[in-house]
Amino acid sequence: SYDQDLFDRQLVDLLSGLGIEGPVDVVGLSMGGAIVVEFTDRHPEMVRRLCLVDPAGVPMKKRLSQRIIELPGVGDWLMSMFGDRLLVAGIKGDVHAVRVGEEYVDRYREQMRYVGFKRALLSTVRSGIISGSGEAYERVGRQERPMMLIWGREDPTVPFETSERVRELIPQAEFHAIDGAGHIPHYEAPDVVNPLLVDFLTR
Repeated sequence: SYDQDLFDRQLVDLLSGLGIEGPVDVVGLSMGGAIVVEFTDRHPEMVRRLCLVDPAGVPMKKRLSQRIIELPGVGDWLMSMFGDRLLVAGIKGDVHAVRVGEEYVDRYREQMRYVGFKRALLSTVRSGIISGSGEAYERVGRQERPMMLIWGREDPTVPFETSERVRELIPQAEFHAIDGAGHIPHYEAPDVVNPLLVDFLTR
């Protein structure tokens, strides 16, 4: 089961395996945002700074395609028969800047070649990570640490208006809206986002 417990164990084991004991800076994109929020909630002493980029996790309206893919049996069949096509179409939708779209999709196709990739992704979606971490956001929002929130204004995957709810839950977060960028603003507008990240993480 690809759920929050699994991802939490992976992060804890990674830090342990690398011999990193002190607080670390964590950055999470999309579902990774929900994962690092849960990690911060469970292990507040292990996190120094937290940065979220177009994060999932707070309750939001599910797309029809997501509701269908979550259905037992139906979702498995759709993923086995049309998974490649569906995933590529979804990834193309993440990108607002056409100039970087094909390169981004090509890199995603490399991951799709791994055995179990689609099964793992389906399990992750069904675990509730996409919209089931609202309480963790709220608890993290009561913690005292530097936090930053970055969001592409043209994000169709986790819509920009969702940023309002995240800012309510984490009011102390430094907020940056990225014009002309979709769900992956650091990839579409690196000249804008990278300096923000470097400045935040090196203070």
